[in-house]
Amino acid sequence: MSANVTSPKFTCIWLVLFAALFCADASLAKENSWWSPPPQGVIRDKVAAISIARAIWTSMNPSRDEPSDEEWQGNMIAVRDGNIWRVSERKLPAGSIGGGLEIDLDARDGRVVQIVFTQ
Repeated sequence: MSANVTSPKFTCIWLVLFAALFCADASLAKENSWWSPPPQGVIRDKVAAISIARAIWTSMNPSRDEPSDEEWQGNMIAVRDGNIWRVSERKLPAGSIGGGLEIDLDARDGRVVQIVFTQ
């Protein structure tokens, strides 16, 4: 006895199985969401924003002698604009026309939005 794969009964069984698997997969995705950012965001204050920016800068320039976290906290400023922390140098050297570092971080999940380094 062979199954007729074109019969309406067989087609209905396949549709039910497909729908069940699709729904089960969608519900598992919601249940297995192991992390979601807190409502106030993961970068909550300027000290954390500056420390994260320092870690990013240090990882980009591993061979340079970098100042300590305390020096970074003193030389950098962090300003929150909506969901973006803008970390930049507090003041540029005397006589400079421009240049400096700015690292923008998303306060909600910690992503790097952009890094601007000018000379």
